[in-house]
Parts: sequence; structure tokens; C-alpha cells
Amino acid sequence: MLLVWLALLAPSEGRQLFEEKCLYCHSQTVIQSRRLRPSQWRGVVAKMQSRAPLLISRRDADGIVRYIVRELRLVPPRATPVAKATPEPEPEEPAEETPEPAPAPPPVATPAPTPPPAPVAEEDIEAETLAPQILEQRCSKCHTLFRVFTKLDAVSTAQATIERMRRKTGSGISAREADLLKRFVRSRAAH
Repeated sequence: MLLVWLALLAPSEGRQLFEEKCLYCHSQTVIQSRRLRPSQWRGVVAKMQSRAPLLISRRDADGIVRYIVRELRLVPPRATPVAKATPEPEPEEPAEETPEPAPAPPPVATPAPTPPPAPVAEEDIEAETLAPQILEQRCSKCHTLFRVFTKLDAVSTAQATIERMRRKTGSGISAREADLLKRFVRSRAAH
């Protein structure tokens, strides 16, 4: 019974992604003040992913959108048909035209199911686990992590930047750590 309660209290994977990735740069109040359709949320998250591909992978983006739409329900309210009051009968007079009934509201589209995230390649598992720690320990000595995530946006430039930073005096980035960071960048760009 205790395990059931602990499982219920544990944050969902989507919530954890949302808190780690979205709340890294934005306040929860700002995000929760918006109501967008699922396709619009996908666009917003894709835009954020393009700005910080190391922070948000494609797999993360799917989980974030799913959490925002399904759990936070930050979507526009569904249109409900308004019941019209029955008018009182009027005395009969010859009518010139009969009014047309109001058109039915358009059907509400349900979001398409999101495909499961692609598995991480075995050779990238080590990079996925160790690279964030390396980024935090080594890169944040001189830069904010926000700057790191936004500057390492394209794989080719990111790899050149990692190598350039590794060669700087005092960076503390070993050749092995640089290799892990480069694999991490490639992995994030592929997901």
C-alpha cells in the first residue's frame, strides 16, 4: 500500500521534464497563463528546442507537450453549444422569410497520439548521463548554463566550440570529457 502512495506522489516523467526544461528559463506563471491548441504547443516547444537543443531533445519535446496538454490542460476550453431559450409564440402573421437555423459548431479535433520516444543508442547512454554533469561542473565555471545551451545549437559549431574550450587554460575539460560532450551534442541533435 505504501508503494502505491509513493507512486502516486512521484512526479510524472512529463512533469519532471517540464520542471527541468521549461522552468529553467521561464516562470510557471508565464507558461500557465497561455491557452494554446496542441499543435500550437508543439510549435512553441519546437521553437524553444531550436534555441536550446542541448537542453531540450526531440524526445523531451514530445513529453513536455504531452504533459502541458494532458496533465496541465493548458488548452482553450471546449466550445459548448449554448441552449437557446424557447421564444413565446407570437400571433400569426404572414411571414416574408423564415430565418435559417444557426450552424452547428465545428467538431472539436482530438489530438493525434504522440509516438513513443526513440530509444537512446547504447553508445550514447554514457554521454546522456555524464555530459550534463560535465556541462555543469566545467562550463559553468565561466558561463551561465543558459548561455551554454543557447550557444551550442548546431552540431558542427558546438563540436568546434567544445574543442576550443577544452584547449583554454583552466577549463579542466579532459579529452575524454570533450568526447562525451560531443557525443551528447550529436545524440541530442538526432533525437
